[in-house]
Amino acid sequence: MKFSYELYKKATLIWPLISCILGSVLIISAILYMFFSKSGYKHKLTRSISFVLLAIYLIVFNAPVLKYGIYLINENPNSFLVVEGRIDSIEEYSHSPKYTLESYVVYASIVTVDGEEYYFMTAENINIGENIEIIYLPNSHIVLEYKISD
Repeated sequence: MKFSYELYKKATLIWPLISCILGSVLIISAILYMFFSKSGYKHKLTRSISFVLLAIYLIVFNAPVLKYGIYLINENPNSFLVVEGRIDSIEEYSHSPKYTLESYVVYASIVTVDGEEYYFMTAENINIGENIEIIYLPNSHIVLEYKISD
């Protein structure tokens, strides 16, 4: 099964990075608003708290996705590696963005093959104990394609 590099890039790098930057800007805005606004103290505190809460939400839910996506800055789909091995475990990635694959919404999984973890857009149709061939990006361990081996 093949996965889209561009979809990976949007979902694990671009959107989380934009969200984290926006969250940082909101925190800075809240601090500046507290010190330089001429509004009353209660009004400043209420607005600043709402800015900070929104910023925390944006950063907390998007920063973990960057764990894999940040490496896409220096990687391209032509710099892939191929590995073959046995699937040790399959875990849902708790901070997964939604991916649309063949008109289905899927979520990422972390698949361990021979002790190494790989980021799969979806781990449907694969099982623990199967032999698998993976084409992946070396720094991020994002899987571009896989085939079940015999």
